[in-house]
Amino acid sequence: MGQIWRANIAHSLTAARAAVVCGRRSGSGVAMYTKETRVLLRHYLEQGVGKTELARRFGVHRRTVYHWIETAQRLFEEMH
Repeated sequence: MGQIWRANIAHSLTAARAAVVCGRRSGSGVAMYTKETRVLLRHYLEQGVGKTELARRFGVHRRTVYHWIETAQRLFEEMH
C-alpha cells in the first residue's frame, strides 16, 4: 500500500511541476499553480517539508513557494 501511495505522490508531483512550468504567467516572474499543486503543497507542509525543499521538488524559486502559501492563506480567508 505504501509503495502505491508514494508512486501516486511522485506522479502527482511530476504533473504539478509540469503544470507550474506551463502555467507561468508571461513577464510576471511568478509561477501560477493548479489545484493539484496546492493539494501537494499542503500535504508536504503538513509533513514538515521545508520551503527550500519544496522549491526544489516543484522546480521553482523559494520565494515562489512563499508566494503560493500567502495566496492560499488569502483565498482561505476570503472563503471564511
